[in-house]
Amino acid sequence: WIKEVRKLATENDRSNITDYIIGEWLSRSKHLNDAPWPSMTIRDLLEETERDEIREGFYFGTINSRGATVRAYYEGGDKERELVDQYKETANQLYFTHPKLACVFDDLASHYDSDAANKDRHAKLRLEGY
Repeated sequence: WIKEVRKLATENDRSNITDYIIGEWLSRSKHLNDAPWPSMTIRDLLEETERDEIREGFYFGTINSRGATVRAYYEGGDKERELVDQYKETANQLYFTHPKLACVFDDLASHYDSDAANKDRHAKLRLEGY
């Protein structure tokens, strides 16, 4: 179905946004028990396409699918550091088989590492009374 959608999008000069949205959809694939996420089919699709928009959509879709988080007033970025470890592990597993997708997971790890540092700074300021 993806090939057909992309074909129609190209015919209607909508390939960039369509690829981005496809990437977002793929980021919302289900996490099944012990199966790797994303699935091999999705990994292969994200790797094989020459279009960066699909991987970009996957990146932002993954971030946006997290939703809001709740934490204690003085809690720092521990929740984000858990995601950093998870995404780094996934990237390491993908480096030799899916290097483009591994870069996406590296970027996700970097995003949450920066977010964790920011949460730590805010918690420290709150502890200091600011």
